[in-house]
Amino acid sequence: LIQAGKLAVLGQMSAGISHEINQPLTALRALSRNTLLLLEGGRTKAVAENLKSVDDMVERMGRITSQLKSFARKTRTAADPVDLAAAVRNVLLLLEHRLSAEQVEVRVEVPDGTQVQGDINRLEQVLVNLATNALDAMAASACRQLSVSAEEHSGRVWVRVEDTGPGIEPAHMKRLFEPFFTTKPAGQGLGLGLVISSKIVSELGGNLRAQPGEAGMAFEFDLLAVHKEVHV
Repeated sequence: LIQAGKLAVLGQMSAGISHEINQPLTALRALSRNTLLLLEGGRTKAVAENLKSVDDMVERMGRITSQLKSFARKTRTAADPVDLAAAVRNVLLLLEHRLSAEQVEVRVEVPDGTQVQGDINRLEQVLVNLATNALDAMAASACRQLSVSAEEHSGRVWVRVEDTGPGIEPAHMKRLFEPFFTTKPAGQGLGLGLVISSKIVSELGGNLRAQPGEAGMAFEFDLLAVHKEVHV
C-alpha cells in the first residue's frame, strides 16, 4: 500500500515534470544551434557562456530524474540518521514545477544539520504527501504559501507543514486519518495519503496529527533527534 501510494503521487507529478524537462530540452536545442553559429564567427566568449548554460540545465534535469528514481524505489524498514534539511530540499525539487506554475511562496525553516532517526525515502514520501495536500488545499486561495519548519524539543524534532488554504471543517477533522475519506472532489484523491503517511510516521517512532494553522491547516509529526558525535 505504501509503494502504491508513492507511485500514485509520481503519476500526479508526471505531467508537470514532463513539462519541466521539456522546457530545458527546447532551450538546449536552441543553444546548441546558436553555439555552432558563434563558433563559426569565432566568438569564443559567447560560446563559453552558452556551454555553461547547457551544463546548468543538464545538471538540473539530472537532479530531477535522480530524485524521481530514488523516490520511486521500494525501501527497507530502517532507522538511520537522516538529514532533514536535505529531505525537504529533495521534496521541493520534486514539486518545483507545480510550486512555480501555481505561484506558491515557499518558506522553509529547517536548521541545517538537523538529523532525525528514520529512512530518507519514507520520510520524503510523508513530506511529499503533506506538501501535495497543502497545494491542493490552496488551489483556489488568493494567497498561496507553503511553510515547512522544524524545531527540536526534549530530544524530538517536530516537523510542521502548513498551508494558507481555507482549512478543514471541524466535523471532518476526526475523520482525516480514516482510509478512503477525502475532502477533495471526486477523481482527485483516494483518501489514502494521510493514512499511509500516518503509518510511516508511526513505524518511524512518531505520531502524525492535524490542527488548524495560522491561516489554513497544519500537519506535524515528531521523530527522534540524532546528534553527531563530536570527537576531541
